[in-house]
Amino acid sequence: MQRKLVILGLLLVGCGHTKKHHAAPKTSFAGSVYAVQQGDTVHSIARKKQVSAFDLMEVNGIVDSGQLKPGQRLYIPEPELALSPTPKPKATPKPEHRPVPVPVADGKTINLAWPVKKAVVFKTFDTNPQRLHEGIALGAPRGTPVHAAASGEVIYVGQDEARYGRIVIINHEEPFVTIYAHLAQIDVSKGQKVKKNDPIGTVGTSGGVDSPRLYFQVRKHRTPVDPELYLKL
Repeated sequence: MQRKLVILGLLLVGCGHTKKHHAAPKTSFAGSVYAVQQGDTVHSIARKKQVSAFDLMEVNGIVDSGQLKPGQRLYIPEPELALSPTPKPKATPKPEHRPVPVPVADGKTINLAWPVKKAVVFKTFDTNPQRLHEGIALGAPRGTPVHAAASGEVIYVGQDEARYGRIVIINHEEPFVTIYAHLAQIDVSKGQKVKKNDPIGTVGTSGGVDSPRLYFQVRKHRTPVDPELYLKL
């Protein structure tokens, strides 16, 4: 969540590499199907349907918010079931509402630099459906620089006030994408080429989180994977 976390898709945010999205995906989530109208954007649809723009991108595998076409069908998740890095616990959780991500075993890897230097990892990657967290949360003082984890192209820059705040998504060598969320400010623009460790923004509290942090997600073939498997120690 472009060739898209994101996203917000994140989007950051869905963050796949497929550019054709003519039909809404099959899913077990409660929700509805929406036909894109002339002039629609990811954010205008998200506002209209009262869902997170990053979640909308993630559910539909959208990586480039500029590629929506009239007539394209999108799946609109119910707000309470939309994808979130910090899902709310339920009295009777139903794992089938959120399938556990399964990484693609193709042998491809990437060496990533920590996006925030000297940060505290206070929430780690977790695939348990009842406490699903598809990235890591890095705590650092507000305004701390955030850097590109690897060289690539910025494919999404956006604002998702409901969940992820300010988001940057970077496309790297196939098939990797990284997502940076809750930024205080964004210092790059869509289409910009960045090198590893280039500054892309600063740590913040956008998206309504209660402390300064960076939500950092890595996707491989559109599937969230543990960022710490690729980060240099």
